[in-house]
Formats: sequence, structure tokens, C-alpha cells
Amino acid sequence: MMGRQLIPIQPKRCPLDENGKNLDAELNISRRSRTTILVACDPCRRLKTKCDGRRPACRKCRNKGQECIYELPQDVLSRSSARKAIKNQLQRENVELRQLFRDLSRRPESEALDIFQRLRVVDDPIALARSIRQAELLLPSTAMGDHDKVSTVHKLEFDALLKSPIKIPAQPWTTVAGDGIVSELISSWFKWDNAFLYSFIDRDCFMQDIRDGDPDSAVYCSPFLVNAICAFRSYFSETIDMVLQMTKLDLKEQFLAEAKRQYDHGPPSIPKIQGLWILFAISSIEGDDRSGSLYRFASYDLLQSPGIPCLFPDFNYETLVSVGLSDQQFTSLSAQPPSLGGAISTFCQLAVLMSEVLRIGQWQKDNEDTCLEYHVQLKSRKAALAQLDVISESLPPALHHEHNFTPETCFLRVVMNTVAYTILRPLRPDTVLDEDNATTVQSALLGYCALDTEIMERYFATWSTPEFSTTAFLGPLNAGKVLLPLLPFESAQQLFPRICRLMRTIAARMPIAKYVMKGWQAALWSRNMDIPGPAEPYFLNLGEERERVQDMPTSLVVANIPDFEETWLQDWDSGELGFLLKKWSVMNITERERRKSF
Repeated sequence: MMGRQLIPIQPKRCPLDENGKNLDAELNISRRSRTTILVACDPCRRLKTKCDGRRPACRKCRNKGQECIYELPQDVLSRSSARKAIKNQLQRENVELRQLFRDLSRRPESEALDIFQRLRVVDDPIALARSIRQAELLLPSTAMGDHDKVSTVHKLEFDALLKSPIKIPAQPWTTVAGDGIVSELISSWFKWDNAFLYSFIDRDCFMQDIRDGDPDSAVYCSPFLVNAICAFRSYFSETIDMVLQMTKLDLKEQFLAEAKRQYDHGPPSIPKIQGLWILFAISSIEGDDRSGSLYRFASYDLLQSPGIPCLFPDFNYETLVSVGLSDQQFTSLSAQPPSLGGAISTFCQLAVLMSEVLRIGQWQKDNEDTCLEYHVQLKSRKAALAQLDVISESLPPALHHEHNFTPETCFLRVVMNTVAYTILRPLRPDTVLDEDNATTVQSALLGYCALDTEIMERYFATWSTPEFSTTAFLGPLNAGKVLLPLLPFESAQQLFPRICRLMRTIAARMPIAKYVMKGWQAALWSRNMDIPGPAEPYFLNLGEERERVQDMPTSLVVANIPDFEETWLQDWDSGELGFLLKKWSVMNITERERRKSF
């Protein structure tokens, strides 16, 4: 019997979408590329739906417009690894608590009572136990038997941690000091310096890395950068002073040495560039141009190297609201000082204007009158002054120090005055700027000096703390530089003692301020000009330091004395601090010998 002929099976027709694409092929590709998601978000787990595991929000939650929450952190691969991490953490805490109870039972009664009293007020007993261990590392072995010193250093570490708005772990970033001191120094950096002049560190990114505690994977933080910041802010820390007094251990030098040890010559990175610039700032505080130039040029070279990515995330923030370190709007109950981010944009505008001003009349000496050339330069400088007025008048009230007194608004006005000094200083003092108001170059300069003095006096009266920003040095420096040649005038004589008082306050924390005062003293002595009587007390006990002063390699200009005489022109036209300090050293010896002869 003939079999029935079978009809060939036709290939399955592939379903096509409206654009003619093979849907089965796309489905197979998606099946082959499907990956296992170890951790699903909470909404998908509750509904038992497939989650793609994307963060900060998975696709399903994003499409539904609902909040996407993950129970486990992003770096945890599974619940088993999370349980293991929690187990390790609990074991560490158990060891710390056992040690804390051991301290309470075995230490001398006075120390145990001190620990117990602090235990009653602290929120985290683990942090207290850790601070006790770290405080003991600050004491030399010969002092460990001195219970009073041990107790005092414990209290310093504990108090530093308690009062710090930002609390961070010191290790693995630095072994120089404990959590309390490091937290205090990092908080001080973000309170006083990072808000304006040194605003190149993104706090959120930095803090995320430092709390993750993994230097190898950190992008915005490094041991080099942390130690550099701590060394910088140690100049302004009473805690560092007290540790030095108790243990003879200079943590400022320790942090600096550790920063240099942590520096590597590998590929350029953001923390490396930032840390080099902070080391340059430390050299500036010390008045050491030689070392500072090396750090500054090294940071420039790395910054220009190819391969530095733009790593900082988008930053969308209201910049005209004063906030505290907690990023909440500043109120009378907030920790001082308030911070105002919007000042940075205006600061950049002023930097551009300053660059343009410095190019005016580069070929012409100060106060040199060559008729037509001088009038051309005068016109350019008046135009620059008008630009400065436009920037000042365009500021919103939140950026005016008269309406919103914050460190940033203070320094913004001081920087504006710095640009004004740079515009006016090369002009003859009797040059008329405004005929209607009879404003001359000299009267305008005196007005800016008075404004700088008033602002900085209010600054130190408002925040009467040894913790202040290095930018506070700028106003008194500029004002004193301008006032020196004007001291024959009564208005300058009234301002100069106030400037000297401010500079002496700053000198308690910044050695460069003390050297500036020595430079002023040398300039006036050589000119046979008297220091105004009310200012004389601030020039007493500036220290000998003859050897250091003679070798001070600083080119900072601190005295702009007009060159009215040929002999003066030869020796003093530059007004550089290094040259003046050498003169001060010689003249100080002569002055002491003269006094002994009486």
C-alpha cells in the first residue's frame, strides 16, 4: 500500500513588529543576556516580581514613579555576605565593650570614675572605648604611669569627638591620631577653609569615601589628602596645642610627615592634586616659598596631565541660602559658622578681573609719569574700577556682608578690595578719580583700608575662636601694605594700630603674620619713620629667630613704599618680605645694642 506523501513542514513564520524586526530573535538575545540579580529592591520582593537590581532605582519602580528601596548596601553582593559583615562588626564591638569594662574594673579609681562619667553622657560607648585606646597612643611610654596625663589625653580625644560636627574614623586613613582629633580637624577644614578659598573638595564625595574605609577603591579621598588636611588645620587647633603641651608630641609635624610619606609618584588623581595644593598652603603659612613652589608647580603639572576625568557628580543646590555643616538652613541654633556656597561664582569673576588688571601697564613702573602713557593707563584702570563696581552692585543681598554676615561674604568683600588695591596702587596718590565727590587715589585707598579693618574686626568679634580661615590674613596684609607710605597722615595713623592688632591675633596661629610685622618694622626703621604710638605694643616680643629669618625664602610683597628717592629706589622698591627680614635681623641687633648702651 502506497504511503501517503507527507507535506513538508514549513518553517515557523517569525513574528514581526510594526517596524519589521524579528521579535523571536530579540527574545532569544534577551534570554541569553539575562543575568542573575542577587539583591532585589523591597517593592519588587514584596510583589514577587522580577527586579533588574539597578540603583538608585530599578526600572519597574522608575516606571511606576514609586520609591525604590534596597535593604542591603550596593557593595553587598548577597544576604549571606551581609550577615557575615554584621557578624564581624558585632565581634569587634564585643571586644571593644569587654575592654571598656576591663578599664572600668582595673584602672585607678580616678580614671575609672572619669570613664564612667563620660559613659553616662556619650551616645556611642564603642566610640568612647576606641577613643581611650587611641588617646593612649599619643602618650610616650615613659608617661604611661602618669595617671593624670593619661586621663587628660583621654578627655582631649573624647571632647574632640563629642564637639565635632563631622565624626569620622581615623583609620585606615591615618595612624597619627584617633577618631576624635581627626574628626575635629576635618570638621574645622569644612567649617573654615573649604567654604571659600579652598573650595575644591566636594564634601559629600569625600565623606562617602572616608566612611567606606577603603583607600584602594576610594576616588575622592586618600591617606595623603587626609593627612595633608589634618596638618593644615593643626595650626588652628587648641587640642593639638594641648597634646603638645602634655606629651611633647607635635601632631602638626606628625601629620605633615605622614602626608609626605603617603605621597606616591603614580598616575595623577584628584586627591593627589588637592593634597599638593594643601601642602603649598602650609608652606605659605610658614612663609617658605621654596617648598611651596615645588608643591604648587607639581599640582599644576598633574592637573594638566591627560586622563584626569571629571568625576564629581552633578551638583544641584540652592547657593544663596546660608547652611550649616549638616546642610540644613542656618538658624540661630545652628553650629557656627554659617556657610554660603554662592560666593564662589563671584570669586571666580573677581579672579578673571584681577588677571585683566595685572596686565594693565606691565611696561610701566609704579608712579612713573610719562604723560600720555600715564593717562592711557589711568583710563584703563578707571574702566577696571567701573567693572568692579558693576560686580559689587549686581550681588544679591545674601552675598552682601552688610545684609548677611558670614565668613564667605566677609572674604568676598575683602577680595573685591584686593582687586581695588591692585587697580589703584600704581597711580599717583593725588590723582582725581571722581571730581564730584573729590575722590582721589589716596582717599579711595584709605577708604578700602578702613572697610577691610572694620570687616575683619567684626569677623574676629563674631567668631572669637582660634579656628579661623587663612583668608583672614588677606585683609590686614593688604591694608598694612597700603598704609605704610601714608603713615605721615593722621587718618592712616589711626587705622594702622587696628591693623597691627588684627595681624598680631593672626600671628598666634600663622607664623607668616609675625614675619610680615617684622617686615613692616624693618621698612619703617630704614625709612626713619616712627611706628605710631598705639601700634608699638603689637611689635613687642616678635621673637628673635635670627637664623630662620635670615634664610626666609619668601617673595611676598608686604611694603609698597613709593620710590621718591634714588637711594630708596635701589633698596626698597620691591618690598619683598625676604629682603626686609634680612634687614630686620641686622637692625634688631643694632637696636638692642643701642638700648643696652643707655
